[in-house]
Amino acid sequence: MLAKTKEVDSALPAQPTAQNIPAGPKGPPSIINGELIVRGALISQGDVQIDGRVEGDIRAASLVVGDKVRIIGDGFVE
Repeated sequence: MLAKTKEVDSALPAQPTAQNIPAGPKGPPSIINGELIVRGALISQGDVQIDGRVEGDIRAASLVVGDKVRIIGDGFVE
């Protein structure tokens, strides 16, 4: 019988946060438009606007969601 093992790098945080991303100049929001599907975590120190579909957790300085958005995961404003 085969078993899968998972190696964990102790240098990485258990939960990614926006504080782990280097700060840059304040720019326009990152936009996920209505034609886009994203699978995986989104992490930003800036503003995020979602009008499409995200299958994963979202961490951002501020989060704006459209009226037809679909998020499968958690949204956190840090």
